[in-house]
Amino acid sequence: ICSELDRPLPSHCHCSDTSRIGASVKCGVDFLHLDNIGVQADFEPCAMPAHMSLAVTDSKFHIHHTIGGLTFGKEGSYPIPGLSLHIPKLGNAGVQVAFELEGSAREAEIKVGLDACGSIDGHKICGSKVIHELPLWLISGKFSFGHICSAYEADMLAMAEAAASAPMPFAPVITDMSPSSLDGFAPLVVEGLEE
Repeated sequence: ICSELDRPLPSHCHCSDTSRIGASVKCGVDFLHLDNIGVQADFEPCAMPAHMSLAVTDSKFHIHHTIGGLTFGKEGSYPIPGLSLHIPKLGNAGVQVAFELEGSAREAEIKVGLDACGSIDGHKICGSKVIHELPLWLISGKFSFGHICSAYEADMLAMAEAAASAPMPFAPVITDMSPSSLDGFAPLVVEGLEE
């Protein structure tokens, strides 16, 4: 998965494969020179359904917030509880994690980043409307995981076929029912049967 994701990643992000069909991208972000924020995106594009989870950490504010269950066809922003900064032109603003997951594993468009939203004259406004550096996209691009998913599916099918054709082990069967072979076994007594 990282062979696809590594190409467009900024230098402060690192991708590591967590399994054959999963990867984790970890970024340490100097957010507008105001705070260092950690963002982790865990991808499983070949899972059924394909999904992503996000984690945001901030040691200054003792924050670790996770957002899970993000699937293709979704986009949005989630405020990070307790993570608020004073941003020039915007004032006190809550930091948000922004994401877009479009398409499918074969043709995916993925964006993950940070934004900030505040209030100006009683109206909610996000940093992207005030500060051109926002949102700060950490992962942004079009990716094709189709060849990885197809190879994985073929291997899983081959393993299932091999397991289905393997002989099944059977429990031992007692074939000698002579009294000497049954020594130590208690006789079966069934009450209430008439002779």
